[in-house]
Amino acid sequence: MNFQARLVLTFLLMFLVVVITSWLFPPPIPDEAISADSATGAEVVTETEPSTVPVPTMPEIAPSPSEVPETVEAEALPEEKRVVVSSPLYRFEFSNFGARLHVAEMSQFEALNQDGLVDLIPDGTEGYLGQKLVVGSDTLDLSRVPFTVEPEDGLVLEAGAAAQILRFTYQHPTSSFRFETEYEFSPDEYTIRVRGRASGVDRPQLLTDLGDGLAFVEADSAMEAREMGYVYNHVQEGINETLTSKAERMIVEGPLLWGALRNKFFLLAILAGESNEAVTEESYLGGLV
Repeated sequence: MNFQARLVLTFLLMFLVVVITSWLFPPPIPDEAISADSATGAEVVTETEPSTVPVPTMPEIAPSPSEVPETVEAEALPEEKRVVVSSPLYRFEFSNFGARLHVAEMSQFEALNQDGLVDLIPDGTEGYLGQKLVVGSDTLDLSRVPFTVEPEDGLVLEAGAAAQILRFTYQHPTSSFRFETEYEFSPDEYTIRVRGRASGVDRPQLLTDLGDGLAFVEADSAMEAREMGYVYNHVQEGINETLTSKAERMIVEGPLLWGALRNKFFLLAILAGESNEAVTEESYLGGLV
């Protein structure tokens, strides 16, 4: 299965928006017809080949390299590494375990509640944008498995330079299952284009972890807490918004056009396409965690 879409980060001062779009595997198409005002059209290409390979069992991955389960030998586990992508506008820090985002630092903006720059990922979290694949009644949790990263030292982007690619690849050790994604970063804009591929399983549905909300950046955290929330746009049910303080950990099942987290100043959103009009049925978001 091949797919591609665009990951877009956009900033607007005063509306200060961070928008992230991500590729997702196409979820099952709903039986009900899509209403005329639903989004259509997207830059997503899918080629599905029937798979005769059974759903692989994911290997156990320890919470940290020092906490190794008895079923996995310590020497079999790679060391967890952080890979940094930096430009004059941002600094992202990914883990090779699960290709999860641990730092989203905004280089142009100072935090109001502490010294230093704004980091949208709260301290103490296990990273955002972890992935799970649902294949039939089975779920493949990719959020803790070790990925290889190219280039392994990350990227340093200079102003005015060409875009560069960071690639994450996971190869299952005992089956043909393979999962790969490429992030294309531009140094002078908050736009990330993404291309990905999965093989060895048939028609998976991707769930993406949006975490527990954005970090506080306002000096008055109690006031900011009243404005922090998440919102998503379901193809059939429309827009639903909930305050983070009242939300419980849950799975929001698709098909979705987009989902987002917000605090007082920032918005982090996953979109199926650059606009509702550019989304096709094949590119709907499968679900969010």
